Amino acid sequence: MKSFLKYLGLLLMGIHGILHAQDAALFRGETDSLRISVSGDINAGSTSLSNASWSNLMSGGYIDADKKNLIGGSLREVNLAGAQYRAEISALFSLRNLTSRDSVFGVGGISYFNLEELRFGKPVALVALNGNHPYEGSEVTLKHLAYNRLEYQHLFIGACKLSKTLHGISRAGFTAGIAMGNRQMHIGIDTGFLYTAPFGEYLSFYSVMQFSRSAPETVRPFRYQGAGPALGFFYHYQSDYGTRFGLMIDQLGFIRWNAKSYSYSRDTTFTFEGIQTDNIFQMEPGWEKSLTPDTLDFWFNRHGTPHTHYTSLPARIQVYGEHHFAGSPFALFAQAVWMPNTLMKPMFTCAIRWHILPSWAVARSYSWGGYSRFSSGLSLEFNGLKFWKIRLESHTLIPSLDPSALYKRHVAVGVVYQPAG
Repeated sequence: MKSFLKYLGLLLMGIHGILHAQDAALFRGETDSLRISVSGDINAGSTSLSNASWSNLMSGGYIDADKKNLIGGSLREVNLAGAQYRAEISALFSLRNLTSRDSVFGVGGISYFNLEELRFGKPVALVALNGNHPYEGSEVTLKHLAYNRLEYQHLFIGACKLSKTLHGISRAGFTAGIAMGNRQMHIGIDTGFLYTAPFGEYLSFYSVMQFSRSAPETVRPFRYQGAGPALGFFYHYQSDYGTRFGLMIDQLGFIRWNAKSYSYSRDTTFTFEGIQTDNIFQMEPGWEKSLTPDTLDFWFNRHGTPHTHYTSLPARIQVYGEHHFAGSPFALFAQAVWMPNTLMKPMFTCAIRWHILPSWAVARSYSWGGYSRFSSGLSLEFNGLKFWKIRLESHTLIPSLDPSALYKRHVAVGVVYQPAG
């Protein structure tokens, strides 16, 4: 059962948030002829589970009553969770040799994106913790239950134009590319219930479900099961008075999955007998024999006829601004991010940056929304090396020391290479 426990744990991971102004680093308005950026981040957390509860789930073994109460007591009526893994290599370069203009730049790069997110109600989580025995003769609602999984690479190129104004510099441009899909799954339940008959004689499941997934094949690097277009737009302005702001819209597009994938929307009902357990993590050997072939068929996602379907990319809308106070080592940053094609709620971030030395800066950031409620973290920037800038951010160390704090793991790194000229 430990493998099942780890899989459940993965479903209950949540994103802290997106690196503030991660992409904006390419568009800060200087007249660079070349800038190369490499960045990556891993985010995990939960709106409901504390560090202690997470540790209990991931450690495996028997979950006693005290641990169940600890986990169950932290649940909300509707819980959001997710995980995001991202890596990107991108470049900004002058096109003066091609266009004979110093104001036109090219943009290009490749990124990897992996999203897994879950929305679940408190009743479903309590069944997972306590088993279905306490619910004999009653229904457990499956309302609010949704799950998304998407993994793909994004190859893009684009262009932007630099414009000088009386008091600043602006850049506006676009990107166009192809999203190459590795795997995808979506489960959405508008309405549904789980019914346990008296004495556990049988258990019935009913739902109005939307389901889709890519072909059930082993995922391998550079092996794609679908592809589609992806567009992006951006605008950035930097004034001579220390103020920067911008708007970025990216990942506008879709992936068309191959004809081996599955997609359907229907009323789904199935029944199986003899599965009544006080602890889902300590089920007796042989319980799987009570599953009917139709049930096994459902759980292995072989329901329906394979055919092509489409998935929207997780479009992201980002608005940000920063102001550096004249004669002061401090700067104030704010950002709002919305990903409308995901379960994530709009997220707001603010940060205070302090340039403690000419080559060193530290920032304290605070975030609300997204998959989390409230969180804070630290980042460090170093640009003392010739042509290089390094940035580290963590929301991991300090929260981990408090067992009662909401679970969160967030580590990010960014490196920028910018030669002179």
